[in-house]
Amino acid sequence: MFIKMTKKIFVALLAVFYLINASAQVERCRITGTVTSSDGETLPGVSVYIAGAEKNGTATNNNGAYNLETVSGKHTLVFRQIGFKQVNKEIDIAPGISLK
Repeated sequence: MFIKMTKKIFVALLAVFYLINASAQVERCRITGTVTSSDGETLPGVSVYIAGAEKNGTATNNNGAYNLETVSGKHTLVFRQIGFKQVNKEIDIAPGISLK
């Protein structure tokens, strides 16, 4: 019985280490930019987030600049502000590529 239990614990630990290793291989990428109106004015206070990850979003600063961190891959950036139409932008980001 002890051997069976030890084997189960060993298999469970292997699974945990595999998951930790797999998640560590996902590379983080940074997205930066400036939001402007159609007449070129910077827009402070615009909500910027990745669709499906609203809680990890940000807002533009007084100069309209934003900075997000995410994993590599295809994403939809969402830009929202009261009084303006929501804008969705499809992006494909990879490690080492800077999106502005």
